[in-house]
Amino acid sequence: MRFAFLAASGAAALMIAAPAFADTGNSTDIQITGTVASQCGIGHQSGTGTRGQPEVVTIPSLVDANGQVDPNNSMVVGFDNIWCNGPTNHITIAVTSLQLQNPPASFDASSFEDYLDINLTDDGTDHVLSYLGLSNISSGSGGATTTVTSAIGAFETGTQDYSQAKLNYSVPSPHNSGDRPLAGTYKGTVTITVAAS
Repeated sequence: MRFAFLAASGAAALMIAAPAFADTGNSTDIQITGTVASQCGIGHQSGTGTRGQPEVVTIPSLVDANGQVDPNNSMVVGFDNIWCNGPTNHITIAVTSLQLQNPPASFDASSFEDYLDINLTDDGTDHVLSYLGLSNISSGSGGATTTVTSAIGAFETGTQDYSQAKLNYSVPSPHNSGDRPLAGTYKGTVTITVAAS
């Protein structure tokens, strides 16, 4: 009887000490992928500008009291923020000269001009041009100048609050020193185009 008891006790001890082998089950991974398309835009939902509307810049007077171009006449103007979510080589800034809208049939071209060039530079606060690797852009000889540049990575010209970018518009000295611009209304255009690569 004692042997049987010891044998039974030993078997019970073995049963208690043996580890339990639980079923851990099976697993599999489900990979989720997605794509963000290359995009660029002018304007942002948090921007302060009016998207899609042209910015109108009016320089009160292009000349000084002597009727000659005032080289110190400049204006800082804001425009909608420009952004791209990746690299792009399609950033184009086209600048046309200020053209007299209703020029006379004839005039003394040795003393007067019917167009003035526009010069664009950074305004000192928002360095849009230098951000895009440019220093300044000027329209040329009464015509248009188109500058094409690129960005090596994602960029945004506004601030962290996505406010408007700014450029300094100025009218440099006349092409022929001492010339005066003819009286009338002058108009020119700066067109900024950005597209994803």
